[in-house]
Parts: sequence; C-alpha cells; structure tokens
Amino acid sequence: MGLLSGDWVMVGEVAVTYRKRYYVENPDSGTVTKVQNEIDDLKQIMVKNIDSLSQRGERLELLVDKAEDLSNQSTQFQRQSRELRRAMFWKKCQDVPHDRWNW
Repeated sequence: MGLLSGDWVMVGEVAVTYRKRYYVENPDSGTVTKVQNEIDDLKQIMVKNIDSLSQRGERLELLVDKAEDLSNQSTQFQRQSRELRRAMFWKKCQDVPHDRWNW
C-alpha cells in the first residue's frame, strides 16, 4: 500500500518535531544559533562604536570651548596691546620738549 498525502504530513510533523527537539537539546549546533551569536557580536561592536562616538563628541565639544576661549583671549590681548602702544606713544610725546616737535 502506498503513502497517502496525509501520511506525508505525519512524516513531516515527525521530522519537524525531531528537529525542534534536536536544536533545543543541542543549541550550539544550529545555523540559527550561529547567526544569533553573530548578531549578538555585532550588537556588542555597535554599542562600543556608539560609545566611542559619544566620547569623541564630548572631546570635540571641549576642543570647541577651548578654541572659543583662546579666540576671546587673543582679541583681549590685541586690544590691550593697542592701548599700551598708544599710551607709550603719548608718554613719549609728553617727555619730548615742545620745541623739539617736528611738525
């Protein structure tokens, strides 16, 4: 007597049940497990990358702040040096007698 279509379904169900039990008892032997492990590894790498990027962003913010401070200090130095140059010019003018001016 040949196999009927219902028999094939029963054979298929037995095979599926056997495979499920096999993968449950041997979780390291399946392709799905390997792929899941690769995904977990990839997630760990991505988390590390995101942490590195956030740390880099923080360092960049500090660098920008320091650059702004340096710019402000250089502007202040330029203003103060100009004021000192003018003050020294006028002091020199006061020290020279008026009859020696060559205007």
